[in-house]
Amino acid sequence: MKIFLALIGSVVFPVSAFAALFDDVNETTPKCYVRSYSDTHLAKHPRQTVKAIHMTLLGFEFKGEKQRFLDIAVKLKKPQHGRSIFRATMICMEDGHCFIECDGGSATVSEQNGQLVFRNKGITLMGGCDSELEAAEGIEVFLKPTKNGDDVFRLQPAKECKIPKWFKEIVEENKSQDL
Repeated sequence: MKIFLALIGSVVFPVSAFAALFDDVNETTPKCYVRSYSDTHLAKHPRQTVKAIHMTLLGFEFKGEKQRFLDIAVKLKKPQHGRSIFRATMICMEDGHCFIECDGGSATVSEQNGQLVFRNKGITLMGGCDSELEAAEGIEVFLKPTKNGDDVFRLQPAKECKIPKWFKEIVEENKSQDL
């Protein structure tokens, strides 16, 4: 997370037409999307490893430029490393391409008919809040973009939406740097 904080202070992304997904998103107003898959669906899609997925779109202005993030929580249908929930944070570019720093993978996001469409290109998920420590211990899962499996997710707007603690810390740090 320290590397992430250092990078975000120095990386600026331009705003464009893709910004529509993030239009109403700011440091106090995120957008959340969710999808849970039934046992019946998972039985019909045996290559899919994800049982549920929650995504939070986050953003704030830094030196006049919009910063965009995608916070992901994934529940796997079969636990790995003794866990079933894994997380990742992605930085999103103006064209809808999102990536995890340090070669953690990438994806694209778009909106279609009120749904968030997440096209996985292969991402590394960490197991929980202390991701740096857990990565050192090997507690991570690679979410492979298997056709008819974990390649495309269509999520619905969530009823509840919370701002993650790490995001609040970044906003505060960047506010102090922007003065």
